[in-house]
Parts: sequence; structure tokens; C-alpha cells
Amino acid sequence: LARRIGPGPVAFLGCVVYAGGCLFWRLSLSLTPDYAAHMLPGMLMTGIGVGLTLPTLVSAAVAAVPPRRFATGSGVVTMARQVGVVLGVAILVTVLGHPSTPLGSLTSFRNATVFTGVAAALAGLSSLLLIRSGRRSSSVSGGDAPSSVSGKPRFDPNRVWSNRGLPDSVETSRAEAQQQDV
Repeated sequence: LARRIGPGPVAFLGCVVYAGGCLFWRLSLSLTPDYAAHMLPGMLMTGIGVGLTLPTLVSAAVAAVPPRRFATGSGVVTMARQVGVVLGVAILVTVLGHPSTPLGSLTSFRNATVFTGVAAALAGLSSLLLIRSGRRSSSVSGGDAPSSVSGKPRFDPNRVWSNRGLPDSVETSRAEAQQQDV
């Protein structure tokens, strides 16, 4: 879906569905437990929202990284996501507070769902700033190589990359390359 319409609209849709699940919880939860009617629909909506948003944003972030820096880029994206989770949980715990009564707990949970829904809506709006790149994704087994916006290939399949990140031609063997280094 993200390949057809771009990552921004898909992430926006995911954030909106997630925020809808939070809104559902805000409006439906009560002190009388009813999992199937009050909790499950919101869980399904937030799950679908996360499923649309996270893979789309991670793949969009990593797609902008040059192939030889993929591992580093992937690590940075994962680290940023983990820092975001830590900060989000810390803020959510602060919003929840320490209620001492059941009604206080319900009020705190409702406030937390409003906070989470607003955060998701803001994330959705910011995801609309993602633009489609001019690059095409390639599969491991073949296909078009990724290209820059100008249309020139960024990856030349006739070259082999050494572990130093420098291109060696296919015809040059490792032994010849090592002799050239000496």
C-alpha cells in the first residue's frame, strides 16, 4: 500500500485508526467490566493502527539510507524508536498519576486515552510531511536497482563492495586487492 500511495498517507491512516481506538476507549469504558464491548474494539483499532504505522515509518526511514550504511541507519532508527517508547511511557505514567479510588482510576485512564489519542493525531499530521522518494525499491533476487531522483543508478550491479565500503571491480580478486594495498 505504501508503494502505491506513499508512506505518509499510510502512516496517517494508521495514526487516525489508532486515535479512533483511543477515542472509543474514552467514550466506552466504565466501572462495569465488559471486555468484549468496551475493551476489545479499541484494542483491535489500536492494533490495526500500529500495524499500519510502525512498519511504514521504519521502512520509509531506512529507505533513505544509502545501501552501504543500511546497518547503521537501521540501528539509528531502532534506537530512536526505543527512546520514543521510553519517553512515551514515562509521560503516560505521569498522566495516569496515582489514583486511590476506582472512579479516580477510570478518570486517570480516560485522561491517558485522550493524551495518547492526541499524540497519535499529531503523529498522523506530521506523517503527512513524508514525501515519496524518487527511488524504487529492489528485491534481493533481482529487479531494478534503486535510483536517485535524477534517474541515475545508485548501485552498480557490476561492482562488488569490500568490507571497507570501497568499490572493487568484479574482475579484481581479493588477492590482487590485498597485493595492491601492500
